[in-house]
Amino acid sequence: QLQSLGLRVFPSEANYLLVRIDEEKNGFEFWKRLIVAHRVVIRSCANFEGLDEHYFRIGVRTRIDNQLLVEAFAAVLRSTSKACQRIV
Repeated sequence: QLQSLGLRVFPSEANYLLVRIDEEKNGFEFWKRLIVAHRVVIRSCANFEGLDEHYFRIGVRTRIDNQLLVEAFAAVLRSTSKACQRIV
């Protein structure tokens, strides 16, 4: 489902997934809107060596939690673009 939203999902053998949003999206704005509008907190990987604001780590949880996560991602991806104002 995450891939169908245009996200790159990296293979994992743990209960975490590394995902990457399109470079046309503003990663900070995406992360902030998930928290503010949907109460969904994901780990930004912007401070990981070799990664940037477009990479996030998410935990795999229950089917219901995962579906809520996908729905929140879809809503925010529709409304977030690089043109969005950055809040620092």
